[in-house]
Amino acid sequence: MSPHMGRAWTIRKRAVCGLLLVCCCFSWLIVHFNQTGPQTSKYDEGRSVDKDGGGKGLTGERTNEDINRQMDTLQWSVNVSSRRSDEVQHIIFIKVHRAASTTLFNMLIRFALSRDLHVMFPAGDKDHLSENKAVLSPIIPHPPSPPFLFDILCNHVVFREHQVRPWFPADTKLITILRRPWDQVVSAFNYYRQVWEVPYLLCAPNVKEFLLKRPRFEPVSPLSSFTNNRMSLDLGLPPDQLTNSSHVPAFLDRLQDTFHLVLIAEHFDESLVLLRRRLGWTMKDIVYIKLNAHDKNTTAIDENSDPKLKEAFNRFNHFDVAVYDHFIRLFVQEVGKEGPEFFHELRAFAAVERDVRDFCSKSSSSADVLRVGDTVWNEAFTVETGECIVLTMDEVTLHSLAKARQLSALLTTHDTGQV
Repeated sequence: MSPHMGRAWTIRKRAVCGLLLVCCCFSWLIVHFNQTGPQTSKYDEGRSVDKDGGGKGLTGERTNEDINRQMDTLQWSVNVSSRRSDEVQHIIFIKVHRAASTTLFNMLIRFALSRDLHVMFPAGDKDHLSENKAVLSPIIPHPPSPPFLFDILCNHVVFREHQVRPWFPADTKLITILRRPWDQVVSAFNYYRQVWEVPYLLCAPNVKEFLLKRPRFEPVSPLSSFTNNRMSLDLGLPPDQLTNSSHVPAFLDRLQDTFHLVLIAEHFDESLVLLRRRLGWTMKDIVYIKLNAHDKNTTAIDENSDPKLKEAFNRFNHFDVAVYDHFIRLFVQEVGKEGPEFFHELRAFAAVERDVRDFCSKSSSSADVLRVGDTVWNEAFTVETGECIVLTMDEVTLHSLAKARQLSALLTTHDTGQV
């Protein structure tokens, strides 16, 4: 506790609070340093809110029969005739925390399944490639045939281009998504505090106190935080540059030069239509059902309720604020370049989305089929009940099953001597 607080607290209160901070810090050290081997990240954003009932890995309580049965549900198909000749299949998606990235993870895994593409998964039980350090975790074996490269990356990773790029073809497109920094931090505070009981967040009595007095609560290591300019850190900002605003212009230039498309969470449907157009995907490729939207007992706080609060936030999260402000302007410009037809397609996509959500919420028979008619922007396609299962599957389950399926295919190819 900082020295000036002694004037406002009694000796007894100061001692109690000090003890609480010591306990929190001790718990934090245990969580981060008492690791006995490869394990799934305790704080991964894609896990189910029900910690006791969801998120069992392949080494958990599922039997081989359970795994095989669930792997059979991983069906997602797209008509070959509807694919464009310029369809982009090589994608690096940098998955930032608490920014609708779980929904995009689902979309990219479905895309990979429908085209038999190779995803760069972390090895073992891990479900992230890196999270609290800028060192890439071990990965599963690369494809067994030339050029021995992966097609898609969509797991959490602290992005370092020199670590990731060599594993992908030269024509790979880099994509990410951003969220308003205020909303991203408040969401992270609520989610990691309530669902995962992250110690440094539990030390704060409430979100307002946390936002007003960030230096008191934030971990010393920025990469151990989910609230300290986390989007910028996920996108590759070196932690030692975090406190120096003079690095902002160069960082923005690097991001703009590196990423082919930056999506915006507050304009999610517009982002997906823009993505579909830029990547040459089908309408079915971008349908979604919102996932991992934690809103149980969350604490909302108005950004404009207190000028001092907003000023303190912008000062502490100056990198994320600068990054978001820069790319939201570029996003609006890019959408404007698409012309009025873009918004006609957006309305058509919204109608398809309503039909898919309604069908998946009511479908009870494996024989049920939703038929979506053709339009100017898409060929006719169908959605089956089994595909609804994939659309609504939690990230940990989908990750585990898709990885198991890919590894099984690699082993089969190796055993049969195919290349």
